[in-house]
Amino acid sequence: MIAPKIALVLLALISSINSWAQPIPKDVTSFVDTRKTCDHFQSEPWDPGDEPEVKERREFLFKMTKKYCAGTDRRLSSLRKKYRNNNRVLTILKGFEDSIELANKN
Repeated sequence: MIAPKIALVLLALISSINSWAQPIPKDVTSFVDTRKTCDHFQSEPWDPGDEPEVKERREFLFKMTKKYCAGTDRRLSSLRKKYRNNNRVLTILKGFEDSIELANKN
């Protein structure tokens, strides 16, 4: 029978639309904010000069990168697992690299 198949398709469609209508979970928005800040500091130019202000700027960038990037690889993996059935969240998280922390770079 076609009617049960149509009902199943409609139910899947409604479920999908409903997930997009839900607000983004706070743990996801918090992660996105932190990770974007991390990405900002990681993309800052790293001047190799010896002047005091250059050294101070490097130290600042190092501290900010450590502050905002530490643990984000693990958080990203955890959020992807937690929301594996939420296409909206997965779409948001898809834009982030899996491994960006300094300790994980080779």
